[in-house]
Amino acid sequence: MKWMRKRADALLKSPEELKKVLTNGIQKAYARRSAIAKIFEDFLLLIRLVYAYIKGEYRKPSKKVILWSIVAIFIS
Repeated sequence: MKWMRKRADALLKSPEELKKVLTNGIQKAYARRSAIAKIFEDFLLLIRLVYAYIKGEYRKPSKKVILWSIVAIFIS
């Protein structure tokens, strides 16, 4: 799990690479929509939260929350 956190931290420092991971996460979510129906909207909300954070639109969550959100998206 430690390597995932380091990867998430590296992604947070590289917004373009992080956008690729988020886009991939969205594509996977839509492809598995029926399998993850109960959490689908929450997953998309998590992705939108990270997008807003990296664009500087929303800074309320702590960096730790954002890092673990990235890990969740990355492993999906």
